[in-house]
Amino acid sequence: VGVQREASVVGDGGGGCFIVWRDERSGDADIYAQHITASGTIAAGWTANGRAVAIAPGTQDQPTLAPVLTGRVIVAWRDARGHDIVGEVLI
Repeated sequence: VGVQREASVVGDGGGGCFIVWRDERSGDADIYAQHITASGTIAAGWTANGRAVAIAPGTQDQPTLAPVLTGRVIVAWRDARGHDIVGEVLI
């Protein structure tokens, strides 16, 4: 268990939401995401502790979300090398 912070939330277009955050569970700052349904449950295909988005060596921080289509978002973050990175599209 580590510190979780820098959360960002955006609606999924169906009454639920996507959440992305900086997570230090591994001792390093990484980016994780979660998809919550309109009923407040974890969406099918997602794990209880979130999905790893960026777990590269060094610090990944300042995560943010941008909706693309209903049920899809793009995750962006800053990594330890000072680059802004656009991550994967989450379904």
